[in-house]
Amino acid sequence: MITLPNYLSTRTYNENLNKSISYIIDESKHIHYILKGELSNLWNIIVKTQNYKQLLNYANINKIQCNISDFLNELAYFNIIKIKNIKKINNVNFLTQHILENSPNFGVYNNYKSKSIISFNKLEHLYMQLTYNCNLNCKHCYNPKNMQNFYISFNNAKKIIDETANLGVNTITLSGGECSVNQDFFNIAKYIRNRYISLRILTNGQIFYDDSNLLNHIINLYPHEVKISLYSMDPKIHDYITGIKNSHLKTIHVINKLRENNINVTINNILLKINYDKNEDVKNYAQSIGASYFLSSNRFIKNINNNNSQIRLTPKKLEKLYEQLPHIRIEKTYKSNDIVCPAGNTILNVMPNLNITPCIDFNYILGNFNENSLNQIWNEVLPDFRKKFIKSNLKECFKYDYCSYCKYCPTFSMFEQKNGFLKKSKMCCEDAKAYKKALEND
Repeated sequence: MITLPNYLSTRTYNENLNKSISYIIDESKHIHYILKGELSNLWNIIVKTQNYKQLLNYANINKIQCNISDFLNELAYFNIIKIKNIKKINNVNFLTQHILENSPNFGVYNNYKSKSIISFNKLEHLYMQLTYNCNLNCKHCYNPKNMQNFYISFNNAKKIIDETANLGVNTITLSGGECSVNQDFFNIAKYIRNRYISLRILTNGQIFYDDSNLLNHIINLYPHEVKISLYSMDPKIHDYITGIKNSHLKTIHVINKLRENNINVTINNILLKINYDKNEDVKNYAQSIGASYFLSSNRFIKNINNNNSQIRLTPKKLEKLYEQLPHIRIEKTYKSNDIVCPAGNTILNVMPNLNITPCIDFNYILGNFNENSLNQIWNEVLPDFRKKFIKSNLKECFKYDYCSYCKYCPTFSMFEQKNGFLKKSKMCCEDAKAYKKALEND
């Protein structure tokens, strides 16, 4: 009997051909492996059957030359499978590619992996918004209050996960609102991991503090990443933004607990007027515990009261912020057939009411899971959407010098105006102008 450990994530693409490729992640040690060709075919049989005799039978029928015992022993040696009587190996013959997530070449590997998944017309990333309900009351929240009673049930989630697994999904992110207030949250997360799909969680961490058993159960699922919002190292400022007393204490506790258990954590910080000068403190904290840091400046949608002018950064503050931050320079090139963004190309999202959209914030309805299968959306609806979703259809854009610095997001134009699909976004223009000035002042 061959057993796969619960810390494994794996996907195989083009499985019926010798050009097959398998991606494997040891989520406990954050190591990535690649198997290609007949080795990938063998691995796919191992994952599907976990049966030694069926593996041998497959190898004999397909006349695979690989020494099965040596292959299994090497997989076991690297803790990718569990079998009895592991032999000591002196040479690595099969697992030729080992990539650590903190290695310099990981970005190159990740890009290669994404392009590979796209080339097979497979879905790379699915977001599931389990509910719009939340246990915080953040000043910048934009989730619609009229949909807070919608929840994705376990039965529906199971069907969605199974369908996306057939579409080759590599990662599923659970989000909200606050995903953990859905009573089926843990069972949904567990089912994702039982399918060996990589799991990400977007959370504020409050329930994980209140329920330590739930936090331990999540840690034991080996999520690929937990992304947690932290707005300041000053508890008063953080609690003011979230609208809940002691939310800062709970967030810090959960972040530290996750890092103590070697879980990848990304600290998400949205800069508003009130926490603008506290950015470096949060960044330094993230670095001190080995967490990643994600900063969002002005790029968030109007809040639930339809007014964010009192909390958003002014253009001057934006410009000053960009002057202080390291910049990824945007090439001043424009190709009319370029896709606008990955939404609907490598990403899909399922809302709490089971509407299917191109991404988590892009409120363009492609269908509803009660009426359309994800397979139908992927293979019948999205091809037409992608034809429209190219830069040449941004008719109001690319007319000014600052447009080359724009990180255009269709989400903003959809929220700023009716019928806002691929329309000009005032917020994106404001952001691009500030970015351009900041780079010119370098």
